[in-house]
Amino acid sequence: EGCNITLDGVTLNGGYYAMLVQGPQAKVEVKNHSTINAKYFTFSTNATGSDDGKPDWGYNATITLKDSKFIAEETGFMNNVPATVTIENCEFEGNHQAALLRGGKYTIKNSTFTLKATLPDSNSENKHFKKDGVTKWGEGNQCAFAGITIGNYGGNSYQYETTVDMTGVTVKVKDTYASAFPALHACANSAEGKGVTITYDNASSFSSSYSPAIEYGTTNIKVNSKDVTEVDGSYVVPTTE
Repeated sequence: EGCNITLDGVTLNGGYYAMLVQGPQAKVEVKNHSTINAKYFTFSTNATGSDDGKPDWGYNATITLKDSKFIAEETGFMNNVPATVTIENCEFEGNHQAALLRGGKYTIKNSTFTLKATLPDSNSENKHFKKDGVTKWGEGNQCAFAGITIGNYGGNSYQYETTVDMTGVTVKVKDTYASAFPALHACANSAEGKGVTITYDNASSFSSSYSPAIEYGTTNIKVNSKDVTEVDGSYVVPTTE
């Protein structure tokens, strides 16, 4: 609890994981052109409950990532629980998600997120909603594959609010199955106070040959101060006349 670690100009080659934050109120900083590589996650917080039954492992961490790269075979960056995350001038890559933001508050500036779409949408861990209903998300990164995946969907323990503020962010999908995945996908818990809030500026871009490049799977999502609504079975942000 309350641990503090800084990686300054470090190259870290992990196995399945490179960095796993378990203690509550941890402070983690990665900066100065560090490069973090791993198979599953370069960076993750632990969503498992503690021995006394309280779900407090990894809670309320302060995470600062600057001028660095996070490259994984599956998910470049994953945060499961409430935390304060600041990201500036970083690059993220993964084949499931470049980043999975499941709970917490994020300030992201001048960073690039790339989904390497080398896996088909039939992959068993891709929990993307279908036209005949939403596929419930599983544990860890068993969620919708996208450049950035935000929020939560399903009757599981990830019942948190997620707030993401993006400035000058680039999110893109490339490679063989690019047409199967959006640049950004968001779902939200239905409970009040546990939804998703997203803001992004005009300098941010979201590109994919999948349409729409930005996709929502539920309501209880607010985007640039507008509520996502259901229209003819799809979830959209109302346009201003």
